[in-house]
Amino acid sequence: MNNAQELTLQSPAAGFHPSNLVTKDVELEDRVAQRREKEEEVRSEAHVMSAEDVTTACQTTSHTIHILGAGNIGKFVAYALAGLADRPTITLLLHHPHAIQQWYDEGQFIDVVRQGLSDARAGFNVEYTEMAPYWPRGQPMSEFDRIFSYSKNRDHWYIEKLVVTTKASFTVSALLSIKDRLGPSSTICFLQNGMGIIDEVNHRVFPNLATRPRYIVGTVSHGLSAHPRKFTCIYHGTGEIFLSLMPASIGRIDPVINDTFKRSPVGRMSCGWTASSRSLLKTLVCALDLVASGLRYGDLLEKQLEKLAVNAVINPLSVIFNCANGQLLHNSAVTSLMREILTEVSKVICSLPEIRYMKDHDRRFSSARLEALVVQVAIKTASNISSMLQDVKNGRRTEVDYINGYIVKRGREGGIDCPVNSIIVQMVKAKSMMKRREQDQYIPFR
Repeated sequence: MNNAQELTLQSPAAGFHPSNLVTKDVELEDRVAQRREKEEEVRSEAHVMSAEDVTTACQTTSHTIHILGAGNIGKFVAYALAGLADRPTITLLLHHPHAIQQWYDEGQFIDVVRQGLSDARAGFNVEYTEMAPYWPRGQPMSEFDRIFSYSKNRDHWYIEKLVVTTKASFTVSALLSIKDRLGPSSTICFLQNGMGIIDEVNHRVFPNLATRPRYIVGTVSHGLSAHPRKFTCIYHGTGEIFLSLMPASIGRIDPVINDTFKRSPVGRMSCGWTASSRSLLKTLVCALDLVASGLRYGDLLEKQLEKLAVNAVINPLSVIFNCANGQLLHNSAVTSLMREILTEVSKVICSLPEIRYMKDHDRRFSSARLEALVVQVAIKTASNISSMLQDVKNGRRTEVDYINGYIVKRGREGGIDCPVNSIIVQMVKAKSMMKRREQDQYIPFR
């Protein structure tokens, strides 16, 4: 038995219910009454949950939330959770010693700048995941001693609630570093751009469905950008976050979605809740700064695909033309290119087996409607620099493989050619490589 298994929280026996308890002990009867009150509260919020689901949701869960990824979204989520009246313990999982050094140098707080006004929140734990929970490779710097002792403490070993905000291309490697700390009672919330990430995670990190954590998937529309300080981000405008528990047995890698799913128990989010998944979702929704809300999984999938279409235009074109989002408007040549991209995007999305149960999906994902969404977002974020352009300017790898690249991949699987999106992927990669070589002062040799 590995460490993760040893530390898995024990759940009550199947079929356990407080009404089965018979006792004259007053204290025990009080506890039973309190448990019944919790069950009624859960039922009132999710009336379609089964009795077994309700019992599971009422179990005690860890009060710690781990956040993997210290980018703009990760910092903002940590900042928002720290604003809760009954705030959880928040642990930032960092992959580089340099990031830990910056954490100390910058005062051990997260700062969000809104309209020039700074608001900092502190009280976070940090872990260096490459070394935790083992001793460091070599003698650690003295100021890291507390971090390493915290990371090695078995009380903090098992991760029950994890929010992943890393760049899509780093998700698999980041999760592999903490794979043994996650189990079937864990819940992972993915808040990332692009699609196809969970398929890779299932294939390379958690191939066994029986031991796989539960997943919450989400979309983020908050306007955030980087700041010269590592643990500070700039907030440009209020957006929102949509979240949904992903059904354990439904995904693109499964066979064709069956009639039971089309009739949609998923539609009511009756997907086999665990204690950690319910606790994490409720905590995220209660963090007012996030403006988060829960959706049916089918509705969340529609929003993911709409965001994918918008990002497939604004992100790469802003990189290619090195411009703010609004500069893509009122330009006939750019509009023509936008329509070529969206024609392919529309064909691919409408062919996906995942959306065939959706009503009126041909109209919802028509190229004309997708173009209207792109224009709407470009106007709303006219002065913003897209996250992909920020990545290129800072010499970071982009997520183009999970946006336009995802369209090309799904199109190939369905027999649909996507030459425009294929070219877009290569152009973004070429631009990114040029910028990295420029920053590295690259000298070519023959």
